[in-house]
Amino acid sequence: TGVGVDYEDGKYKVTLEVLKATAKDNKEEQNTILIDASDEVFSKAFESTYTKFDKQPYFSQLKLLLISEDVAKDPGIQELTDFILRTSRIGNCFNVAIAKGDSAYDMFAAKQENATVSTTIVNLLENSSSNSILDSDNKFNILVSKMLQEGMDIYLPSVTLNEDKFESSNYAVFDDFTMASFIDLKYSNVFNLLTSTTSNNIYFNDGINAIDISKSNCKYKVSKDRVNITLDIEGNIKSLEEKLDNSISENVSLVLEKLRLQEQLEKEQNDKKNLEK
Repeated sequence: TGVGVDYEDGKYKVTLEVLKATAKDNKEEQNTILIDASDEVFSKAFESTYTKFDKQPYFSQLKLLLISEDVAKDPGIQELTDFILRTSRIGNCFNVAIAKGDSAYDMFAAKQENATVSTTIVNLLENSSSNSILDSDNKFNILVSKMLQEGMDIYLPSVTLNEDKFESSNYAVFDDFTMASFIDLKYSNVFNLLTSTTSNNIYFNDGINAIDISKSNCKYKVSKDRVNITLDIEGNIKSLEEKLDNSISENVSLVLEKLRLQEQLEKEQNDKKNLEK
């Protein structure tokens, strides 16, 4: 159900979370065991786990690929993705996440009540994504499609482990195939706009008013000493309070009045200059 990837002493360590059926009181109870193998080459480390099964394994029920922070930073994820794309044993519709702070092996070793670690983390990521301003689809096939697009950087969610409890953490941002940094979710609204991902709302700090963005387009112009960013945004203002309409009208009227006064002042100044001439 889960695959973990660590990098220790110049070698990839691949950990498999495997469901194991055991008979108990004439009922079938499912729990998990961990199988791991190491090698300098990722494909060899992965395939070395096959020898520990009674028959050749297929990963049709794979839910999660958990990559340690060390792997993501150096050597990066290109070798992993290349192998997974080539092998016929693994599909491409599973979740991908970064293990932050702990190794992927240690996270899979954290026993969970009534669920596998993979299921626990996937459920956490899905709930976090639906409640997050940052729009992210962390399926492997989406990850690969972004990698193939020129100029498109990828970002993946991360999870931390705190006393056997998993928590959603910051997003890992990649430069090509290597992780560059973590982005704090409080900046995710700006990141969303800069990457033109707009399926989620951007909420104001008061927790009441929101701008529901339906379309955005971001353009960059880089010069020698600065970057100019132009945002073209379409959307609707929404509110949990009925008073919003009045407040909008008042704000719009105030802005228009300021513009009118400014135009009038500029006109008077120009008229005065013309008279002086």
